[in-house]
Amino acid sequence: MKKILKLALSFALITPGVLLACLGVPSPALAEAGQVYLSPAAASTKKGDAVIIQLRVTPGGSIDSVEAKITYDPAKLQFLKATFGGTAFNAQLEQKQADGTINVSRGSTTGAISTDALIEVLAFKALVADGTTGISISDANATSAGESMSYGTAGTTVSLLPSDGQSNIRSLTPAAISKETVKYNQAMISISLKQAAQAYIMYGFSKDELVYTTPLTDSGSTHTITLGSDALVPGSSYNYAVVTQDAFGNTAQSETRQFKLKGLTVRVAAYDVNRQPLKRTTLELRGPTTLKVKTDKTGVATFNDVSPGNQAIVFKTGGKEYSQTLSIVDNVATDGNTQTSDTQTFSVVYEVKPSSLGWLRLVFIGVIILIALGVIITLGLRLRKSVASPNTAVNPTVYQGQPGVPPQVYDIYNQPPQNNGNDIRYHDDNNRRF
Repeated sequence: MKKILKLALSFALITPGVLLACLGVPSPALAEAGQVYLSPAAASTKKGDAVIIQLRVTPGGSIDSVEAKITYDPAKLQFLKATFGGTAFNAQLEQKQADGTINVSRGSTTGAISTDALIEVLAFKALVADGTTGISISDANATSAGESMSYGTAGTTVSLLPSDGQSNIRSLTPAAISKETVKYNQAMISISLKQAAQAYIMYGFSKDELVYTTPLTDSGSTHTITLGSDALVPGSSYNYAVVTQDAFGNTAQSETRQFKLKGLTVRVAAYDVNRQPLKRTTLELRGPTTLKVKTDKTGVATFNDVSPGNQAIVFKTGGKEYSQTLSIVDNVATDGNTQTSDTQTFSVVYEVKPSSLGWLRLVFIGVIILIALGVIITLGLRLRKSVASPNTAVNPTVYQGQPGVPPQVYDIYNQPPQNNGNDIRYHDDNNRRF
């Protein structure tokens, strides 16, 4: 994701710069050198306490990104965290921390920065109780319109004092998410806090890369934070976490959650090589995600929650794939708090002959006929068996009263015996009556 963001940002920045260079015009954004610096220039803290240092930039003109390397003494200071509430550079390109060094690179997707601005906030913990220690900056650069220029730097000095037994490092309760409202390229997150604090949201495509940040709110116990359209793509899913911070630089981060934006609607009419509609056929729209929809009786498939961009519309038949490319545009219109998007319609023709489709239909019809014949034959056999063996209740009695005559089955229904006991009839196996 970081590589994609760098490529996208570089492309956005480099085109105007190349044009100016070709025309022989120096970039006005870099006509005057700027400075990356730490604020305040001098600070003090007690052993065990945190000291908050801002990393800022004074641009010489308009800039789109900035980078720097911060160095400190890990024997005297412990780096706690970097926070981004209030930064003018909403996109994180790099944030790496090793023992004694912090590499920072951030960019802006909301427009060029031309005035003094916050890059990020750094928090350190004092490990010793006497003397001073420095925090310095090196390798400071800014970029505008594809051109890069080295910037001046200014560090800070921290005085280290004995502890008084009361630390300014404390825990905050993470924000509770009360409501999520999503549109095509906007999301509003409502939160509530147990203690009044400022808040901002970190978000991105992956929960491990929350590379975008919103502006810092004022202090309060409830907030509704808007994630703007500059970094949100319709139909996409985003992970986010809410960060709250107090006046002492203490922060708390909520659990990471996810929301999905409303997507675009795309209608595709599919035809074979003879311009006949592909009826009741499955089409696949392959983009950031793959969507499958079956065409109706007119050969039209409607896809919902689609992201903009070039995507493949694929039809499969006879073990082959046929593909066309759709260029889906971001046509979201915003009017106040209302967002709308018109349905985008496409027609595609696949180089597939109707005969192959007819063959598949014949195979399908043949299978249905065989299944129907099997059902009919099975029912016929069951009916024949029931006729050959009628369900007639018989109560046979075995006769054993005549000497020398084998016992046979006595018919108590067709020839009932006389009550005197002398007129006893029975049948042998050949249905002869005795």
